Amino acid sequence: MLSVNDGPPKQYEFDKEQTIRVALPPDVDQVKLHFDLPDAISPKELGWSRDTRKLGIFVRAITFGH
Repeated sequence: MLSVNDGPPKQYEFDKEQTIRVALPPDVDQVKLHFDLPDAISPKELGWSRDTRKLGIFVRAITFGH
């Protein structure tokens, strides 16, 4: 789930690398993105390492345009 500036969350399904487009609110100085990743899991939980950070997505780039 992704919400923009505390707006209603929208669900996106990710399988492989993909691009999503999100409409941004007009006339704002800052943009706050909140990701809710219920399937996130740590490398420790997978038995891969002692890293306890929950990892869910990899963001390659964020681009803003109009």
